[in-house]
Amino acid sequence: MNRFFYPLSIAVLGVGAGSSNLAKNIIHNCQEMGYIGDIIPVGKNPGVVFGKKIITDPELLPQGIDLAVILVPSHLVGQYLDICGSKGIHRAIVSTAGYREFNDTNNSAESDLLNSAKRHRIRFIGPNCIGIINTGSGLCTPFNPINTKNFKKGPVSLIVQSGGVANQVAHSFSDEHIGFSKVISIGNKLDLDEISFIEYLIDDEDTEQIYLYLESIDDGRKLMEIAGKSPKPIIILKSNISRTASKVAKSHTAALSNNDRIVKGALRQAGIIRVSTIHEMIVTAKALRLPELKGRRLVAISLSGGFSVMLGDACEKYGFTCPDLPESLIRKIESFRRGGVIRMTNPMDFGDIHSMEALIFALQECLALDDIDGMVLSIMYGPEIAKMFGDEMSRLDKLLDVFAGISKKYNKPIGLSFFAERRYVEQLKAVNTYPVFNNPEESVHAIKILREYSSRRFCEPSDNRTEESRSQFEKIRSIVKVLPENKELNRSITTEDSGLNVIEKAIKNGRTTLSEYESKQFLASYQIPVTRELKVTNEESLINAAETIGYPIVLKGCSSDIFHKTENNLVMLDIRNENEAIAASKKIFSVMNQTDSTVLVQEMVKGSRELAAGLIRDPHFGPCVMFGIGGIFAEILKDITFRVAPLDQYDVLDMISEIKGNKILSAVRGMEAVDISILTDILLALGKIGMENESIKEIDINPLIVSGNKPVAVDAMVVLKSQQK
Repeated sequence: MNRFFYPLSIAVLGVGAGSSNLAKNIIHNCQEMGYIGDIIPVGKNPGVVFGKKIITDPELLPQGIDLAVILVPSHLVGQYLDICGSKGIHRAIVSTAGYREFNDTNNSAESDLLNSAKRHRIRFIGPNCIGIINTGSGLCTPFNPINTKNFKKGPVSLIVQSGGVANQVAHSFSDEHIGFSKVISIGNKLDLDEISFIEYLIDDEDTEQIYLYLESIDDGRKLMEIAGKSPKPIIILKSNISRTASKVAKSHTAALSNNDRIVKGALRQAGIIRVSTIHEMIVTAKALRLPELKGRRLVAISLSGGFSVMLGDACEKYGFTCPDLPESLIRKIESFRRGGVIRMTNPMDFGDIHSMEALIFALQECLALDDIDGMVLSIMYGPEIAKMFGDEMSRLDKLLDVFAGISKKYNKPIGLSFFAERRYVEQLKAVNTYPVFNNPEESVHAIKILREYSSRRFCEPSDNRTEESRSQFEKIRSIVKVLPENKELNRSITTEDSGLNVIEKAIKNGRTTLSEYESKQFLASYQIPVTRELKVTNEESLINAAETIGYPIVLKGCSSDIFHKTENNLVMLDIRNENEAIAASKKIFSVMNQTDSTVLVQEMVKGSRELAAGLIRDPHFGPCVMFGIGGIFAEILKDITFRVAPLDQYDVLDMISEIKGNKILSAVRGMEAVDISILTDILLALGKIGMENESIKEIDINPLIVSGNKPVAVDAMVVLKSQQK
């Protein structure tokens, strides 16, 4: 893999001397960026490009070239790879487009490419990409003209699915004085993909942070596995989350849109930071240079009352608190005031103090407090302001060194911004000895990102969790009152078959859906609490079942062919006596005369809180557990979250805390707090089902009604995979 980034020689195939030829730009870009290895241009016609003579016969290439960069028509790429293979070239960047992103059915050019690469054991990047920009070796393979002089070397590397985005991130990270080590454009990723390069970058000494722009995630479980073991932060900008975007992506990099809720949950579970823009990537890169943020308690200081208010608003917006400071410390800071007209609080308006000594004192004393985890600071800057504050502000590097030193001394982050003319802010950022953010709100956003990364161990496998992550676990538990664990989960009063027998029978009969009764039998076999219920087919068995269950009861039409019972008038609630039961059953039997006429007699479970839980087998992440707010408004509210199976308690409680409506699980409006131990066991069981039963495609439990304080599956459906004959 290293030879992709540090080749001693490269061949560029598809070069021409004409002004419109794109491949020749690859040679120019490499030369401009300082690549010192051999470059051999290959093209149809003789000529000279940038001092290099074009070879018109690729058979004349010398043996053992490290890397081939190919930009020829797609139907010729396979032939060129055959020649490369015969010349001992085992690495290639295929920049050519025109594969599955253009035509995904019977694409002969793609087949030829893959067959040739396989035949000669050639590993390749692409197709439909611009390859690699490496500030360490000078290799720069984009085929568009590019200003390489703008690029700055830095500690981040980026894996990018789009060539245009690859160009932009190289410029953006350089413009913000962060720089980059490597940018890798992977295109359609027919061979090497993001997993291949993450593994490489984890071991790369020049890379401290790993960024990805992806339009598709093909092997989500592998991505999670690698991220969970990575000692370096991994940050992903995942696009193609809308139907409109997926149309473009289909023609662009043959990406298929992943279920974005699953992606969101999976990345969080793996400890991957997700961002939504290139700018947020840059904010993250700066934030991760700061010391770890161990909590959510901040001090906010500004030399402006208005900006201190903005800082306070931003702190609340991003989930931070600004605790009251000790009165003795407030008095000491106030002793530095000039006019004595501003009361010091947190957030703190430093507008009445124009002393670097006072500012340094306040920063040090605040960060020394045990109940303060970090700080956001926004100060005014300009040459005249610097004179007022003394020598410490006269030199930009010296000024930033002051903040860097204090942050390092107390091992707590300071999110730093300046309100000043743009040119001065840019000068401060260019010093690059300490991160400078564009405005106060951005500095708090950065601290929020830092907090998410600092607590990412919360999402790692349980055997890797630290004491800090365990304390976070307890904080999440505190959202709701956790009652003593109750293992009496299975409420069902009859099971005709074991759970697996139910599935085996359905498969044998060619069915892909279990009835509600069968679904609950299966769930009960995993100790998921379900309603007490019996099947009946006539009036006599109905009366006997109702007496066994006990009034009030619910009657439901029961068939694997019926998916929406309420809409089909097949659910009768709160039936209180025999006469009502007989009348309700006649209505249901009349509706079901064209289907299997079976009725469920169910206990009437009462509760005002309705949840939903389930399982889906995602093609990229495998079995994933769902949890959220249920009932008839579940699809409207869409307050749900996912995690990839298998789960542990930390994953489950993180799911519970993530939904917006999690407060309804606590003791509110006279209702008991939900027994979280039972809810946890239900979600853990769903994950176990997903791992143990490959034949299950989906499970839907809605509603999961909280009766008293215990959740019970009132309706459920299990969907099986279609069986291939």
